Amino acid sequence: MRVPIELEIARVIPVIQAIKNLGAEISIDTMNAETAEAAVAAGATIINDVSGGRNDPRIFEVAAKTSSTLIISHWRGHSTEMDQLNQYQSIGAEVANELLVQVNLAKAAGVTKIVIDPGLGFAKDVEQNWQLLDELGELEKLGLPILIGPSRKRFIAARIEGEDSLEARDEATAELLAELTKKHSFWGLRVHNVRTTVARQN
Repeated sequence: MRVPIELEIARVIPVIQAIKNLGAEISIDTMNAETAEAAVAAGATIINDVSGGRNDPRIFEVAAKTSSTLIISHWRGHSTEMDQLNQYQSIGAEVANELLVQVNLAKAAGVTKIVIDPGLGFAKDVEQNWQLLDELGELEKLGLPILIGPSRKRFIAARIEGEDSLEARDEATAELLAELTKKHSFWGLRVHNVRTTVARQN
């Protein structure tokens, strides 16, 4: 069930107001333009839309008029339908091309600060996620900063030897990101366990 916009706003705004003076940049994770606008007014500077503007295209206008950074993720549909939307012939190229469509819409609306996200776990099965990681070069051809978020996802768990646990997923995530950052330059890494991830980076 989708969270009503009014409830989404009521949940996130007090949190943003409570932490905005701590010195960190705040990102609002929402697919709704109304929530994004309220969050930016409260102190957020990054809008992270996992739908890449497909759920509510007005989010492009919000990002443009507030000069916010907009993270555009690859997305084909809501969680209730995305598992039926995972048909690809060449996943790296297709994800890049579909992202480019949304990037161009954002630019047309006046958005100047754009980050792309391959959308790991969204409309992709286990092997497709691993294949996409092997083909990140296709996304790099777009010439935009890249955010990646494999943390604790099912495709990570699928390759864990032994018992699956949050700790095991954190270790596997950190190991994966340590390898990926040797090959690629990322704008950001979205993780649950920062300490473990940073330790592996060093």
